[in-house]
Amino acid sequence: LIRFSSPAADALVRNALAEAVVARLDTDFVDPKKAAVADVSPASITHDVKGTASTGNPDADAEAAFGQFVAANLQPTGAVWLMSSTNALALSMRKNALGQKEYPDMTLLGGSFQGLPVIVSQYVGDQLVLVNAPDIYLADDGGVAVDMSR
Repeated sequence: LIRFSSPAADALVRNALAEAVVARLDTDFVDPKKAAVADVSPASITHDVKGTASTGNPDADAEAAFGQFVAANLQPTGAVWLMSSTNALALSMRKNALGQKEYPDMTLLGGSFQGLPVIVSQYVGDQLVLVNAPDIYLADDGGVAVDMSR
């Protein structure tokens, strides 16, 4: 297909493959149902984590997350929040009684929440995840490559 199409087709295929890889990695990274598969892939960072239900109050929810984080003997100095762009947008639009933004450093693209950086991914869903970034390692074989033979 690529060999007989316009020169831009290989870029389209490469980009589609890259998007699929990103979707799979992001989903597997935070999906609480993703268990480890021996010699294939690790469990997600949220697998077997006992989370707390949302109270509807972002400050109370953040306080609960910090409580669990510190109770697990993790240092919050390396922590980052993971959330969807929908949740980031909702936080960025919240206003206090005076009409001022409650979280002025938040945008739908991220920013900071409770003094920590926010990483936005559509694959996080409705979760608000506090992770210790220094404990996360990624092994990568490189980018997506499209090769063709003649």
